[in-house]
Amino acid sequence: MQQRRIIGNYKTVSFPEFGISDTKAKIDTGAETGALHSTNIRLITKDNKQHLTFSPFDHPEITYSTTDYYQDEVKSSNGMTEKRYYITTNIQIDKETLPITLSLTNRESMKYPVLIGVKFLAKYKYIVDLSITDA
Repeated sequence: MQQRRIIGNYKTVSFPEFGISDTKAKIDTGAETGALHSTNIRLITKDNKQHLTFSPFDHPEITYSTTDYYQDEVKSSNGMTEKRYYITTNIQIDKETLPITLSLTNRESMKYPVLIGVKFLAKYKYIVDLSITDA
Protein backbone atom coordinates (compact mmCIF):
# COMPACT_ATOMS: atom_id res chain seq x y z
CA MET A 1 0.00 0.00 0.00
CA GLN A 2 1.32 3.40 -1.00
CA GLN A 3 2.12 5.68 1.93
CA ARG A 4 0.34 9.02 2.15
CA ARG A 5 2.38 12.12 1.55
CA ILE A 6 1.78 15.47 3.22
CA ILE A 7 2.12 18.63 1.14
CA GLY A 8 1.49 22.30 1.90
CA ASN A 9 -0.47 24.88 -0.08
CA TYR A 10 2.65 25.76 -2.11
CA LYS A 11 5.61 23.64 -3.12
CA THR A 12 8.97 24.13 -4.80
CA VAL A 13 9.15 21.73 -7.76
CA SER A 14 11.34 21.01 -10.79
CA PHE A 15 10.68 19.85 -14.35
CA PRO A 16 13.77 17.89 -15.48
CA GLU A 17 12.46 17.39 -19.03
CA PHE A 18 12.43 21.18 -19.53
CA GLY A 19 15.60 21.91 -17.57
CA ILE A 20 13.57 23.96 -15.07
CA SER A 21 14.37 23.65 -11.39
CA ASP A 22 13.17 25.20 -8.16
CA THR A 23 9.98 26.88 -9.31
CA LYS A 24 7.05 27.49 -7.02
CA ALA A 25 3.78 25.60 -7.61
CA LYS A 26 0.39 26.25 -6.07
CA ILE A 27 -1.42 23.18 -4.76
CA ASP A 28 -4.98 23.74 -5.97
CA THR A 29 -7.62 21.41 -4.53
CA GLY A 30 -10.24 23.28 -6.58
CA ALA A 31 -8.61 22.30 -9.88
CA GLU A 32 -9.16 18.89 -11.44
CA THR A 33 -5.87 18.88 -13.33
CA GLY A 34 -2.76 21.00 -13.14
CA ALA A 35 -1.61 23.82 -15.38
CA LEU A 36 1.79 24.88 -16.68
CA HIS A 37 2.65 28.42 -17.73
CA SER A 38 3.55 28.21 -21.42
CA THR A 39 3.77 30.53 -24.41
CA ASN A 40 4.09 30.08 -28.18
CA ILE A 41 1.61 27.18 -28.02
CA ARG A 42 0.90 25.94 -31.52
CA LEU A 43 0.39 22.93 -33.74
CA ILE A 44 2.79 22.25 -36.58
CA THR A 45 2.99 19.47 -39.14
CA LYS A 46 6.33 17.70 -39.22
CA ASP A 47 7.02 14.41 -40.98
CA ASN A 48 3.29 14.17 -41.79
CA LYS A 49 2.42 14.23 -38.06
CA GLN A 50 0.84 16.91 -35.92
CA HIS A 51 3.25 18.19 -33.27
CA LEU A 52 2.36 20.43 -30.35
CA THR A 53 5.12 22.96 -29.70
CA PHE A 54 5.41 25.40 -26.82
CA SER A 55 7.84 27.34 -24.64
CA PRO A 56 7.45 26.22 -21.02
CA PHE A 57 7.66 29.01 -18.44
CA ASP A 58 7.89 31.60 -21.24
CA HIS A 59 11.49 30.69 -22.00
CA PRO A 60 11.70 31.42 -25.75
CA GLU A 61 15.06 29.62 -25.93
CA ILE A 62 13.26 26.38 -24.97
CA THR A 63 10.88 25.00 -27.57
CA TYR A 64 9.40 21.68 -26.59
CA SER A 65 7.73 19.50 -29.22
CA THR A 66 5.56 16.42 -28.70
CA THR A 67 3.10 14.23 -30.56
CA ASP A 68 1.78 12.93 -27.25
CA TYR A 69 -0.92 15.47 -26.35
CA TYR A 70 -4.66 15.95 -26.35
CA GLN A 71 -7.10 18.85 -26.27
CA ASP A 72 -10.00 19.33 -23.88
CA GLU A 73 -12.16 22.07 -22.42
CA VAL A 74 -11.30 23.64 -19.08
CA LYS A 75 -13.83 25.50 -16.96
CA SER A 76 -12.19 28.24 -14.90
CA SER A 77 -13.27 29.46 -11.48
CA ASN A 78 -15.11 32.37 -13.14
CA GLY A 79 -17.25 29.93 -15.14
CA MET A 80 -15.62 30.57 -18.53
CA THR A 81 -14.55 27.61 -20.64
CA GLU A 82 -11.60 27.42 -22.98
CA LYS A 83 -9.93 24.69 -25.00
CA ARG A 84 -6.47 23.76 -23.83
CA TYR A 85 -3.79 21.30 -24.84
CA TYR A 86 -2.62 18.73 -22.29
CA ILE A 87 0.74 17.04 -22.05
CA THR A 88 2.27 14.50 -19.69
CA THR A 89 5.72 15.25 -18.31
CA ASN A 90 7.70 14.52 -15.17
CA ILE A 91 7.65 16.67 -12.05
CA GLN A 92 10.20 16.40 -9.28
CA ILE A 93 8.88 16.89 -5.75
CA ASP A 94 11.11 16.21 -2.75
CA LYS A 95 13.69 14.31 -4.86
CA GLU A 96 10.96 12.03 -6.24
CA THR A 97 10.15 12.19 -9.95
CA LEU A 98 6.55 11.45 -10.92
CA PRO A 99 4.52 11.72 -14.15
CA ILE A 100 1.97 14.54 -14.22
CA THR A 101 -0.61 15.66 -16.78
CA LEU A 102 -0.82 19.44 -17.19
CA SER A 103 -2.77 21.82 -19.36
CA LEU A 104 -0.77 24.48 -21.18
CA THR A 105 -1.87 28.07 -20.67
CA ASN A 106 -0.45 31.55 -20.36
CA ARG A 107 -0.28 32.25 -16.63
CA GLU A 108 1.85 35.41 -16.79
CA SER A 109 -0.75 37.38 -14.83
CA MET A 110 -0.85 34.70 -12.11
CA LYS A 111 1.39 34.58 -9.06
CA TYR A 112 2.50 30.97 -9.61
CA PRO A 113 3.51 29.45 -12.96
CA VAL A 114 2.33 25.94 -12.01
CA LEU A 115 -0.87 24.57 -10.52
CA ILE A 116 -1.07 21.03 -9.20
CA GLY A 117 -4.62 19.66 -9.22
CA VAL A 118 -6.54 16.97 -7.40
CA LYS A 119 -6.06 14.16 -9.95
CA PHE A 120 -2.32 14.20 -9.30
CA LEU A 121 -2.77 14.64 -5.54
CA ALA A 122 -5.20 11.71 -5.30
CA LYS A 123 -3.18 9.40 -7.56
CA TYR A 124 -0.05 9.79 -5.44
CA LYS A 125 -1.88 9.94 -2.09
CA TYR A 126 -1.05 13.55 -1.17
CA ILE A 127 -2.79 15.14 1.80
CA VAL A 128 -2.85 18.94 1.82
CA ASP A 129 -1.94 20.51 5.15
CA LEU A 130 -2.53 24.25 4.99
CA SER A 131 -0.30 24.88 8.01
CA ILE A 132 2.73 23.94 5.86
CA THR A 133 3.96 26.94 3.90
CA ASP A 134 6.64 25.25 1.76
CA ALA A 135 9.35 22.67 2.07
